[in-house]
Amino acid sequence: MTFNSINDTSNLEQYDVVIIGSGPGGGAAAWQLSQKKIKVLILEAGPWYQAQNDFTTNQTNWELNHFPDKVAGDATYTFGHRQSLSKKWQDLRSWNHITGLMNASEQRLHYKYHHASGVGGSSLKFSAEAHRLNPRSMKMHTDFGVAADWPMVYQDLHPYYEKAEWLLGVSGEKLSPFTQQPSKLLPAHNMSYAGQQLLKGCKKLGLVMAS
Repeated sequence: MTFNSINDTSNLEQYDVVIIGSGPGGGAAAWQLSQKKIKVLILEAGPWYQAQNDFTTNQTNWELNHFPDKVAGDATYTFGHRQSLSKKWQDLRSWNHITGLMNASEQRLHYKYHHASGVGGSSLKFSAEAHRLNPRSMKMHTDFGVAADWPMVYQDLHPYYEKAEWLLGVSGEKLSPFTQQPSKLLPAHNMSYAGQQLLKGCKKLGLVMAS
């Protein structure tokens, strides 16, 4: 794969595929195509980031720091018209018993939280958590009479989950908690002290992972 600035048009060669944007979608597509010996050019407007120099997640105060945006001014984000939220699905909206609805308006909110301008796109803000969908959440309408069913079943996604997890170096249990199939994950990390206390509390309350 070749990364070029979107403004750098010098010495461009012939490519089979040109992908605009190097985020999780563009980057994954480029990787898969390149495995088939397809010549791919990725055009990226943002700059390179170097983990060892630009990020502070190895420091004790990392939670106090914002993402180190390198581009300002020209690299702006715009959003389309906000969608209206139907009262029909009011029970699916996020809320808590202290502050109520997270979004009290009647329109979808705009967030830039996961957006990043740079080589890697929003993957630059990857929080190192790789969760699988619960198979039961894919048939919400059939099983619970709300929302809509996915046009596919969990088993259709399983091989792609495994491929992505292996490439990312995800750690976890030896058996998939949903299918009980052998997992290709790296060995699970030792549980932290906080995690151990949560586990004790869950066991005391009789809470277990749903399958």
